[in-house]
Amino acid sequence: MSEKTTKVKRIMELLADKEMTSLELAPLLGITSGNCSYKLNVLYNDKRIRRVKGKKPYKYKIALTPKELLKRLYDIMDNRMKKKEVLTAEEMEYLIEIEEVLKID
Repeated sequence: MSEKTTKVKRIMELLADKEMTSLELAPLLGITSGNCSYKLNVLYNDKRIRRVKGKKPYKYKIALTPKELLKRLYDIMDNRMKKKEVLTAEEMEYLIEIEEVLKID
């Protein structure tokens, strides 16, 4: 496995545990924050990770797969039909993520 692949794999492992910025990830990877930002942008453009809303430095987290998003959407819709309650913050976050995935460039 190449060093590049290893760094990307390690970024994905670290982001699976919690949201992090390039400044937080770089020392854990032994690379500069600029190099880390580049790797994060590649992963972001490939839709493998997503940015958490906010100001720079951005926090990143693992993006859900389309299958996971559909499952969450189904669960939200199913619960809403049964209860007729207001959406939770977590449900709203998933709906926003689904909307972002569906945006056509």
